Amino acid sequence: MSRKRSFFLLLSNQSIASAGDIFYLVSIISVVYERTSSVFLVSLIPFINTFSRFLGGLFAPWILEKGNLRPILAAASTGKGLLLMILPVLLPTGVGSSFLMWALTVVGLIAVLDSWITPARNAFLPRIVPRHSLVRANSLMAMSDQSIQLAGWPVGALFIVLFPPDVVLMGTSLTFMMISFLLLGVRIEDSDASFQTSSASSMIETLQSGWRYVWKHRPLRTMFIVDGITSLTGAIWIAALLYVYVADVLQENEPWWGYINASFFAGLIIGGMLCFRFEIALQAKARYFLIGSSFCVAVFTFWFAFPASSVFALLISLLIGIPTQVQEVTQITLIQAHTEEKQLAKVFSARDVILTSFFGFSSLLVGGLAEIAGVRSVFIIASVLLTISGLIYVRHRNVLLTSAEKEDFST
Repeated sequence: MSRKRSFFLLLSNQSIASAGDIFYLVSIISVVYERTSSVFLVSLIPFINTFSRFLGGLFAPWILEKGNLRPILAAASTGKGLLLMILPVLLPTGVGSSFLMWALTVVGLIAVLDSWITPARNAFLPRIVPRHSLVRANSLMAMSDQSIQLAGWPVGALFIVLFPPDVVLMGTSLTFMMISFLLLGVRIEDSDASFQTSSASSMIETLQSGWRYVWKHRPLRTMFIVDGITSLTGAIWIAALLYVYVADVLQENEPWWGYINASFFAGLIIGGMLCFRFEIALQAKARYFLIGSSFCVAVFTFWFAFPASSVFALLISLLIGIPTQVQEVTQITLIQAHTEEKQLAKVFSARDVILTSFFGFSSLLVGGLAEIAGVRSVFIIASVLLTISGLIYVRHRNVLLTSAEKEDFST
């Protein structure tokens, strides 16, 4: 019972924090655009967020090794709240350039803290949840994340309409600090300190150890290679590309951009629900779920480039989201199963760096490719890359199975 309570406290903490991230970004974007009327300056906000998260991820292994995971999660949440308090104080000044500078600084620093939170959460989860329940726990986390992403932006926009931005920012700031207390109720059987490595390790050795660990373990190395490939294809869902897709391929107006996004996120939620429902089958046949979901996403992505109608595009978007979430939940669970607990934070930090850097690079690449060859070509190339990722899993399926058996992952 205490394990269930600990998990739901962690889930509540992370869910509220995810909503807070959306609310503060909506507030900042709203203020920056209102005071500058510059789309370019607004676009700097997601760029700074991604770049700072990448930089923070490089140093995350060293930070996570020096402290206990639970206090780090609490400190990061409190730190985000304290940083956000700066902006409501500056809002009354009415100076656009000054607020923009501080806003970008705060966004960057919060992104650094977020780069520590995700690997810490994924590494912390196996210590409060029994191994046989990891699929269910990861599914619930994924469903929570995607549900908040689906509902958070429109709700955040509504808050901006109903309340002044400084009120939203201050409320979000206080929320970040308050939810850190939820972690006090999280109970684990072993002390955090028991998993710390020797403090004699240098920073360089600590930062490299996670990457070396991944490279030495073939199942992890295989999954990380696929992560790099799928991260390159993730940029097909950025707002700018979908906007062009809606206009050129579907020949519809702006609301359809929102419909496509909502359909994709709905698919992610359904995928999480399926993982939750069929957790035993997923644990027993994880390699087949990885292979099948990779090929399904590849086929649906190719199909998305040639929809029979706009309504059909919504259906395909939904179908893409389902196996995408199945693949993500299965992969996170496998990483947790194949990695020693003391190495989990470092391994997930390395994964976060791969996901962030490859996605950032592809976000720039797909825009130029769509302009040169057309938006359909982007989805075709993405489907080819996803097919390659599926073939990689086919090639290394026996490696994944052997490791799963050694870790008692199969039933």
